[in-house]
Amino acid sequence: MNYSGRHSLAGTYKQHTFTNSIMKNTTKLKYILQLYTVTIEMDEEELLHFTLTNKRTGERITIIDKSYSVVVGKAYVYMNKQLRKRL
Repeated sequence: MNYSGRHSLAGTYKQHTFTNSIMKNTTKLKYILQLYTVTIEMDEEELLHFTLTNKRTGERITIIDKSYSVVVGKAYVYMNKQLRKRL
């Protein structure tokens, strides 16, 4: 395989990984927003405060972390746990 073949494969892999990462968080956020109102704030220490307010009950929870991916992931897990409780 020549250099240009390896280069284009590596570029495709990086682009594909980046796109999947964004799509996963975007998809999670889409599902979260169907059930919750979301507020995102950042404090002086650059921590994200991701507050979920249930649209039906008004119940609130705040998830705090430095990473957007982490807070969205934790919010998605929380949402799924709440849905399972209803079943």
